[in-house]
Formats: sequence, C-alpha cells, structure tokens
Amino acid sequence: MFNVNLLMPYTEDSTHGANHPPPDVINEKEEWEVERIERHQGKKNITYLVKWIRYEDPSWEPESNLWNAQEAIGTYWKKRSKP
Repeated sequence: MFNVNLLMPYTEDSTHGANHPPPDVINEKEEWEVERIERHQGKKNITYLVKWIRYEDPSWEPESNLWNAQEAIGTYWKKRSKP
C-alpha cells in the first residue's frame, strides 16, 4: 500500500526534456550520479559508456566529463584486469 498524498505531479523540465529527472545541484553545478561504467573505447582519448543512476539509457562520455567518478572508473578497470 502507498499513501497517494506523498506523490507529486509530473512536470517536464524544459532544460533536460521529457522523462529525464533533473540532475543534482552541488556547489551550484549540475551533477549526475554514475551507476557504473559499462565499456570504453579508444586508447589515447578514452570515452566511457556510462550507466547513470535514475536514467535508463547509458551515454558515451569523454574521461574529462567524469572527473568526479574516479571510483566508478577504478572499479571498471579492476573488473577488466581480472582473469
């Protein structure tokens, strides 16, 4: 059972489009939370396929966009190095 009074009406965010939750705002900057790194491509300019928390579809991101996700990147590389 769920108390219907706890629900809030859906409002579309004009910045991020339909059906996309807004990012967290930390120190006046928008930040999305990484769930996991799924794959990578490239050797010199590495990009990662990132699965975001609260988002269904992953996206390819350059390493420079993931400066605050070093733990997720480290976990990804540790899993890849295991036999």
